[in-house]
Amino acid sequence: MIIHKKCDIFESGANIICHQVNCRGVMGSGVAKQIKDRYPLVFDEYKKWCDERKPKALLGCTQFVRIYPSRAEVKEGDFFGIINMFGQLDYGYDGKCYTSYEALARCFNTINEFCRYFFDTTPVLAIPYKIGCARGGGDWEKVLSLMEENFTDVVVLVCECDKG
Repeated sequence: MIIHKKCDIFESGANIICHQVNCRGVMGSGVAKQIKDRYPLVFDEYKKWCDERKPKALLGCTQFVRIYPSRAEVKEGDFFGIINMFGQLDYGYDGKCYTSYEALARCFNTINEFCRYFFDTTPVLAIPYKIGCARGGGDWEKVLSLMEENFTDVVVLVCECDKG
């Protein structure tokens, strides 16, 4: 089920935040930069993968990084993490489409399968509104269609920032 919601992705209450990354080791803008600033471990793990693998080998991969906002907030059964979805080989701001729909669909499907097998209850994922479109140059209708096709066993909150 996909639910559109005006909210800060970091305050959405989701079990997992999913976002698109490039395969070049750069989290320089958008939600990726916010994650890098807020959760340095996520960037460190992402950068390590980028340094250890060829960029084309990363395209379509998903990287899960388990995060606990603070030890006091963790309760039995809680699960909070961030998934880096390698949905674009390169990055830029020149009007080109950098998002690979095939890679992004593979990421969505992998996450759906992961959640099906590793959660006893239906998990809630938070995904940025227009993922892969604003900075990746993709078409939102195509991305949304891929989400609807691949996320069959999870609840997806498509978070549209409500800040001005």
